Amino acid sequence: MQDFAEQYRAAHALAWKYTEAKRAGWAEPGKRARDNHAILVPRREAVDMAEEMAKAIYAKEVCITWAMNLRGFMVQLATGEHDAITCRECGGVFRAGWMNGKCPYCEAEQAATRYVDGMSEAAGK
Repeated sequence: MQDFAEQYRAAHALAWKYTEAKRAGWAEPGKRARDNHAILVPRREAVDMAEEMAKAIYAKEVCITWAMNLRGFMVQLATGEHDAITCRECGGVFRAGWMNGKCPYCEAEQAATRYVDGMSEAAGK
């Protein structure tokens, strides 16, 4: 996998390429190819949506990696204990004494999102 900062910079450069695209019709008259067609949606909206999707996808990837490395072990530790709780949001099993009763799986997802946001801000600078 490429370095995240390199991927982000490449995606950012591509986003600016699309930001500067012509608004409607064919970019070059006389050439009717699918890749020659101009963007028909508001440019900034399309770019922002693509960036948010990329962040969300990468955050989910980071969250899955982090959570799955520990989830099976944590479920084994919590199963059968008197203070075992099942999270209403994600269905994960954990003990109430862990993380002051907060779901470690939901917390991992939020931490992954914050981590990716921080990396994308650093790469954008």
